[in-house]
Amino acid sequence: VKREIQVLKILNHSNIVKLYEVIDTIKNIYLIMELVNGISLLSYLKSKSDRRAGKENTVKLFKQLVEALNYCHEKNVCH
Repeated sequence: VKREIQVLKILNHSNIVKLYEVIDTIKNIYLIMELVNGISLLSYLKSKSDRRAGKENTVKLFKQLVEALNYCHEKNVCH
């Protein structure tokens, strides 16, 4: 978890959830993160009758994913 926190602290990209603050207590670690409104990708796909996002939405989602991944690579974060 601490390694993931270190990585999140250096990332600042519109397609990656932001980490604002970390509160480390004796029993717990609290992460104060950006609120992302909406539904999960899984819920979105389940809401579709054919369980598919469609070509236009798939291209949009994939583009966002690739941009975020490229940004991580630029920051020397591997996955």
